[in-house]
Amino acid sequence: MEDGDYTFSVTAYNGLSDDPTPATTSFTVGTGSGYDITSTVTPSTTQAAAHPNLDATVNITGGQPQSVSIKLPAGLNASLSARNPLCDPYAEAFSGNCPASTTIGTLQLTVAKFGGDVAGIGDVFLTSAPTGEDAGGIAVKVNLPGVGDFIALGGANLVNNGNNQNLSIRDFPTNINGTDITVKQLVLHLDGVTGNLMTNPTSCTANDGFQVDSTAFDSSQAEPVLVAFQATGCGSVPFGPNVNQVVTDPVAGHLTGIKATITTVANDSNMKSIRVTEPPALAPNYPSFGNTDDMCPSEAAPDPDSIFDEYAGNGCPAQSLVGTMQISTPLLPFDLYGNVYLIDKAPLPWFGVAIDSSGIRLRLTGVTSTPQVDPLCNPATTPLGYCQTQISVVFNNLPDVPLTQVIFDLNGPDRTGNSANLSGKLLKVASAGSPACASGPAKSAFEPFSAPGTYVNRTQTISVTGC
Repeated sequence: MEDGDYTFSVTAYNGLSDDPTPATTSFTVGTGSGYDITSTVTPSTTQAAAHPNLDATVNITGGQPQSVSIKLPAGLNASLSARNPLCDPYAEAFSGNCPASTTIGTLQLTVAKFGGDVAGIGDVFLTSAPTGEDAGGIAVKVNLPGVGDFIALGGANLVNNGNNQNLSIRDFPTNINGTDITVKQLVLHLDGVTGNLMTNPTSCTANDGFQVDSTAFDSSQAEPVLVAFQATGCGSVPFGPNVNQVVTDPVAGHLTGIKATITTVANDSNMKSIRVTEPPALAPNYPSFGNTDDMCPSEAAPDPDSIFDEYAGNGCPAQSLVGTMQISTPLLPFDLYGNVYLIDKAPLPWFGVAIDSSGIRLRLTGVTSTPQVDPLCNPATTPLGYCQTQISVVFNNLPDVPLTQVIFDLNGPDRTGNSANLSGKLLKVASAGSPACASGPAKSAFEPFSAPGTYVNRTQTISVTGC
């Protein structure tokens, strides 16, 4: 028998009279090609930073699907907080009782059963995370006439260091009210506009596009379907982040911590890189770094574009933890919290940020440097006999994700090093009488995904007393 779709019919005879309503059933043979899918995915607009509807069709042959997932293109994000409150995945969704207020779209199903195919249309709902592997969840409920309700849960999680998002529907039922079914087609429509559920990338460079995957109950995996996507119209996307820094003890000669709070505007371009340069009055507190054994090894971030890996080499010791990062995003109904570690680099340690939450793993690298305050200064000719330098930190591997607020806090804790106790204050204010001891500008530069290589600059005066 060749691969393909078949219909089996049974006709009863009474003498010479034929049964006017023979029983039929349809089935698919896939002995040669195996489990297979074809798919289309179409957003309603490619305008960068816009909120598109999303339509996807998945046709399935050769088996019974257990799950279907769509990996969204880099920067195209689904907000897991677009409905409030969310449907409870087990108390409500599992029994088909999600509130109408949590609806985010529709799903049309076509299934094969004894007697022929049947199609139905129902709703898609946004839920809280159904498992610890999910950042959020989705649920579907479709009434199949003469069969009953098809109910399935799914999840959403971030992959590729936060650059991509997976949406999946899992654990398809194979029997509803005693009727065996095989799913043959899904037609998904997501209302991306209401509640800003979907947001396009703010980068207009070519990316990896959509990827549709499906796994059968026998663990067969269909060949992934790739659908190209590229955002357009980046030139019209605004960009206006702001930053406010607070020095915890801005007194001459004192050790101090510092906290930087970055805020953005809704529907602006996302930040591709962040650079913060401190005034000369803030110098490194070298003893607080400890020695090489008190920091993450250099292998944790081999180069400036590396994704921080706290397990590289010998791993990061406990005393390498020096601060925290907090991220707020409209994509999630909660904030993300992470730890900041020192990485053994010269002339100053770099920073590694590790953020973990259900369905989310994000690693960032902060590259430090000590540029001259005056780039044209020559130590041989300056009256000081040296050129003033300042501390600069740049994060340049951010994902194309909307961030409402980022708080980078370097205020401890105090630690126990291999050879000495280590202060949690990584900076030192210049001593009274020092040429560097003066209030001065902290300068920040923000690069948007919508216009790589251009920067929005911000300046803030850091006040120092006791000079």
